[in-house]
Amino acid sequence: MKGHLALLGSALTLLAGCPSGDVPDRPGAGDAGGLGTGGGTAHRPTGKAGRMQPRSAIPTVDLSNEIIGAKIRFDGRFDIGSFQPAPWDILYHWPDDPWSSFTTIRVDGVSCKYGELDCSNTSITQYPNNPDPVTDLSTWQVGNISVTQMLQITTGLTTGNPDTIKIQYSVTNNDSVAHDVGVRMLMDNEVADHDGAMFRIPGLPAVITRETELFSPNIPEYFQSFYDLSDQVHVAECILGALDATLPDRLAIVSWNDISPTNWDYTVNPANDFTSGGKADSAAALYWNPARLEAGTSRTYITYYGVAGITGSPDLAMSAPTQLKAVETHWSPNPFTVVAYLKNNQGVPITGQSLTLHLAGAPGLALAAGEVAAHPLATLAPGDTTQTSWSVQAVAAGNWTYAASVTEPPLAVQRSILVPPVWECMPGTTRACLTNLPGVCAPGQQICSATGTWGACVQTVPSSPEVCDDDLDNDCDGLVDAADPDCWECTPGTISACATGQPGVCAQGQKICSATGFWGQCAQIVQPMPEVCNDNLDNDCDGLVDMADPDCWACTPGETLACATGRPGVCSQGLQTCSASGVWGRCVQTVQPTVELCHDGLDNDCDGLVDAADPDCWECTPGKTQGCATNKLGACARGQQTCGAKGAWGCCAQTVQPTKEDCDDGIDNDCDGLVDAADPDCWECTPGKTRNCPTDNNHCTPQEQTCSDRGVWGPCKSK
Repeated sequence: MKGHLALLGSALTLLAGCPSGDVPDRPGAGDAGGLGTGGGTAHRPTGKAGRMQPRSAIPTVDLSNEIIGAKIRFDGRFDIGSFQPAPWDILYHWPDDPWSSFTTIRVDGVSCKYGELDCSNTSITQYPNNPDPVTDLSTWQVGNISVTQMLQITTGLTTGNPDTIKIQYSVTNNDSVAHDVGVRMLMDNEVADHDGAMFRIPGLPAVITRETELFSPNIPEYFQSFYDLSDQVHVAECILGALDATLPDRLAIVSWNDISPTNWDYTVNPANDFTSGGKADSAAALYWNPARLEAGTSRTYITYYGVAGITGSPDLAMSAPTQLKAVETHWSPNPFTVVAYLKNNQGVPITGQSLTLHLAGAPGLALAAGEVAAHPLATLAPGDTTQTSWSVQAVAAGNWTYAASVTEPPLAVQRSILVPPVWECMPGTTRACLTNLPGVCAPGQQICSATGTWGACVQTVPSSPEVCDDDLDNDCDGLVDAADPDCWECTPGTISACATGQPGVCAQGQKICSATGFWGQCAQIVQPMPEVCNDNLDNDCDGLVDMADPDCWACTPGETLACATGRPGVCSQGLQTCSASGVWGRCVQTVQPTVELCHDGLDNDCDGLVDAADPDCWECTPGKTQGCATNKLGACARGQQTCGAKGAWGCCAQTVQPTKEDCDDGIDNDCDGLVDAADPDCWECTPGKTRNCPTDNNHCTPQEQTCSDRGVWGPCKSK
């Protein structure tokens, strides 16, 4: 069926790429229904970009050596096969013309097959050609996106031979704006004419016969395609993540019949068996998801397809890289994958066994982090196969041999890997080093040479005079700070006066130089004693000298004390206050003189005389006289006082004696307290008494008089 599809696909592709009336020639004899090899020489297009020349002018191009070969059609489609031990195909349908494997370039959601011309705005700008014996180049363009396909013969990962094709797509955005660009590479698998070949993927225990997909980062370094485990010659290998391959975002192991009509999207059907029946036809699709490609920038996608290297027997075989690549200061791939394949050819089930990797004889190899040597196996029925893989880390250059084994049945297989020397360093880089000089002279710097080796360690810090407190050996004599005599303060054993840091006489001390050249502690040589208050020394070591020391004070500052001022009387009272220096101040008078109080027993006016002894308290001048009242009545009240020797008036002596009352002089002459008419001695009558008035010629009736309260006879009135 595929042969008929090939003829139809070739015809449609050619017709789509030709202008009207410019149909390619029919395939020539011996082309086996394909495009044929042609008899002419390869030509680049002429005229407008993308204009295809007649078929006879655009032959297929061969790229081959004695082991591997690829045939490239005018539109870049290719197939691959091997010449050893006899020609066998790796991609359908080598050595005939290719057509079933193709690569899709997806730009901003639009998918076009590389080299096709029926997509909008596409053209072939360079037909496949061999610039050298191991390389084929072609260029195709969609819009302003230019894509160059490079196929190149290179060394296989697991064989170490030039039996692999490097497949590279370089995508350049020649536009002024960014575009989203992705790539899908569909490889139509066929191993030694077996179109439904099976797959082995490291990390998966079983042979892959149904559609399967893996996603980054769980995609292995490579996968292998085969049709029989016992055939260790006809095995193909695709390198996905080793060497400089670009690990795809998705790996789909699929049926070619189902995926080939699609350009990009495809849903894997895990129930779809691509190894048997009328649809036996396997393929691998590698997806690199669309990603933004800025204007003026490029991106490269790389994978490898070729012959796999298998070591061992039909019962137990092993595959792994034969050589790591030295990439400046590291190896690639590293870690790398070792895969062991076990087929039960014993006729009875293999149970309870493990496949074990042995690295004891390969000191330059080690199990990668998290890896274990023994991998337990599920029960393996007769005729069934299984596989397991290990992640191994190269740690040293060398040619290392390692082994894998199973105990029952007793099977073992060996394989070797060359780990080439790598640079110690990146040329021009520097690193710190040690000069083997003491002190600060020890740090140095090495510069990586052009050959990737470290140069001599060059001292970076020069010596200098010793700094005695920085914990460094500045003068590079091997002695640090106090251990260096350059830092010694004194000659060991010498004695010197010193200050203890204490006050007063206690400051006097003595220090002795130690064996390490440093003064010892200052020892006090004068002990404190009671303060002497007049020797200008702080004898008791309290920081206070003589009168500044409270020990010498007469009193407590601020304290007060009653005192005598030396003045008489109450003015003698005073108060002293203790000064800040502990000395009593002068006596300050606290009571001021007042007027003498003559009966309090005090000298109030401070004249030295108390009460009556003070003239201020005298009533009179001694010997002086003055009138006074005798406390008697009337004229008898008159008296005279004489001032005594103590200034006091003597008794009042009566100077007038009582006489008969004179009734009209306004004086109480008889000293009875009644004056003149008020004195009964001067009355005419007794108040209230009556008497008859003498008769006269004027009155016919008798009249009488009544004595008034004043003792005077009233007027005469008729009775």
